[in-house]
Amino acid sequence: MKYYTKLQVIGRGSFGEVHRARLNHTGQLVALKYISRSGKTKEELKTLEREILILRKLQHPFIVRQLDSFETADDIVVVTELAQGDLSQILKYDRTIEESEIRLIAYQLVQALSYLHARRVIHRDLKPSNVLVFENRRIKVADFGFARVLSPATLFLTSIKGTPLYMAPEVLTTHRTDTRSDLWSLGCLLYELAVGRPPYVAGTIFALTNKLQRCRPEFPSTISSSLRSILEGLLVPTAEERMTLDQLMQSEFIGNVPLLVSSTALSHRLSSSSEKVPKTHVISSPASKRPGVSASESITSFDGFSLVDDYVDWYEALLQDRKDISSRTHREEEEEEEKKHRKEEEKRRKEEEAEEERRRKEEEEERRRKEEEERRRKEEEEEEEKRKKKEEELKEKRRIEEEEERRRKEEEERIRKEKEEKERKRKEEEEEEGKN
Repeated sequence: MKYYTKLQVIGRGSFGEVHRARLNHTGQLVALKYISRSGKTKEELKTLEREILILRKLQHPFIVRQLDSFETADDIVVVTELAQGDLSQILKYDRTIEESEIRLIAYQLVQALSYLHARRVIHRDLKPSNVLVFENRRIKVADFGFARVLSPATLFLTSIKGTPLYMAPEVLTTHRTDTRSDLWSLGCLLYELAVGRPPYVAGTIFALTNKLQRCRPEFPSTISSSLRSILEGLLVPTAEERMTLDQLMQSEFIGNVPLLVSSTALSHRLSSSSEKVPKTHVISSPASKRPGVSASESITSFDGFSLVDDYVDWYEALLQDRKDISSRTHREEEEEEEKKHRKEEEKRRKEEEAEEERRRKEEEEERRRKEEEERRRKEEEEEEEKRKKKEEELKEKRRIEEEEERRRKEEEERIRKEKEEKERKRKEEEEEEGKN
């Protein structure tokens, strides 16, 4: 991670998180796809390795470019171009897309599939969320987790991979997959862009399979005849009868679509040569310009520059040309981060002051509580002292009274004894006189 600085989370899924980041010291913005290894089976890790391997080898204007990949202690991180979003997000907010835009999207997807199929790569999960949106009306195919490369001796695969609503009938019924299965998915995707929902929707795979075999999609009257023509040609249950990429490139809907691509960097790169390059580079349909050349063959060049050799240079030139903009963006982001940091510092300072005030009040309350307790303790001690003193006084009083009572009784006893002694003497005298 020493080469990248994470800026914000732009997506989450079962795989992990996607972060918007920048390449340090360049200002180039990229997407970091963090995929946790925790809980992954060997098969899932192989699928991930397959995606990284396939992406690393692909170089095409309409396929997302893998820039780097590395591992951390817990994750595998794939670095790719940073998109503005994906088609599913556009459908979420706009529900449908204008047909003029669908034409450009269809053209770019056909070019991307032509490139993949020419290299015997089957995507197997073409859907709106796997088509990323970039500036200048450019789209790029992404997420090659389910993709497979057919060996020269392999005609089809025999495993189910992908999203059911976009799976071809042969995948659901016989589990067989070949390049024509991607064309069915392309038809489902274009249909959803035009109508706002997939052509076939069902609650279970069993119900979906029955629907594919027994029903045909409904086409609103708002769809043009040229678009309906290619949708009907793509959404054919029998793979052998399905429309091909060459037929798509020669169709009325796609065949004459010029794709305007901003080429400021391209013009800048080529301006030093003796050739004069217009400020706007027009990439027209190769199949429509050169009859007899198939779509799979035509994708190897665009108006004179090779995808295999020149596109990487062109893209690097484009990134180089954007460095100033990226640097300005980076400075703005740093200023924004600084503002955010200052706000967080101010918030933290206020929170600390509030916490300090709270602690001060608690300490003051604790001090008052202790003082009150001490006051009550002293009052209780004084009360206890008074009580004891009173008890002592009462005891002393009782002692004095008891002493007086004792003395009184002693005096009474003395007087009684004196009386008895006198009475005894008197009787003795009377007896003595009586004898005489």
